[in-house]
Amino acid sequence: MTKRQLNDLLLKIKQGDKSAFETLYKKFYPKMLYVAKSITNNYEDARDAVQTAFERLWKYVINGHKSDAEYNNSYLYTITKRAALDIAEHRKSCNFQENIETAATDGFCEAKAVIRADIQSVISKLKEPEQTVALQFFLFGMKIKEIAEYLHEPVGTVKWRISEIKKHFKDFLK
Repeated sequence: MTKRQLNDLLLKIKQGDKSAFETLYKKFYPKMLYVAKSITNNYEDARDAVQTAFERLWKYVINGHKSDAEYNNSYLYTITKRAALDIAEHRKSCNFQENIETAATDGFCEAKAVIRADIQSVISKLKEPEQTVALQFFLFGMKIKEIAEYLHEPVGTVKWRISEIKKHFKDFLK
C-alpha cells in the first residue's frame, strides 16, 4: 500500500467510513499480529493486542489527529507493541501470583515461596514507580530501555530507580 493510498484510507476513516477501516484492518492485521506474537509468545494474546491497537487507532483518527500516512504507519506498530507489552506484563503478573500460590502449597517449593514472599514484601514497601520498575526489571526481565519506553521516562531515571531499589534489597538482606 502506497502512502497516498494509506492517506486516502485515513481520510475516509476520519469521515467515519467503516469500509475504509476494514480495508486498513485487512491490510495491516497480519503484520501487526506478527509484531504482537513476537512480544506475547501467545496467539490469543497477540490477537487481543492487535484488536486493542485497532480500537486505539480508530479513536485516534476519529478524534482528528494527524492523518499523515508515514506517521500513522509507525503509530500503528507502536500501539500494537504497547498493547502487546501491556498484555504480556499482565500475563506475567498473573503467572507470578499463581506461581507464588502454587509454590506455597507445594512442599518442595517452600524455600522458593519464602524467598519470593520476601522479595514481594520488599517490593510492596517501595513507592509506586519503583514497584513497577522492580517488577519489570527483576521479575519480568525487561531491559532498561524497554522499561523507559513503557513508562515514558528517560533511561537515566529508570537506572536511578533501579539503583534505589537495589539499596532497599541490600538493607533487607542485612
